[in-house]
Amino acid sequence: MGSFCEAIQSVFNALAAAMGGFSPSAWTPVHGWAASGGSYSIAVHGDRFVVVETDKVGSFDELRQLLRAGEP
Repeated sequence: MGSFCEAIQSVFNALAAAMGGFSPSAWTPVHGWAASGGSYSIAVHGDRFVVVETDKVGSFDELRQLLRAGEP
């Protein structure tokens, strides 16, 4: 699963770098992302990720809170 997250992160980093040429806003670095499809949802922030059954989570905010759990 880690290599899947790394591949998606690379795509988002490339897109963010490309958007830098069209927008005055800073798009890089990409710190996190989330996606939902079918039975599962995934959220990534930095070097942490969580995969959950979509029906068992209320929102991406809850996924973000799971990722932050245990941080000082």
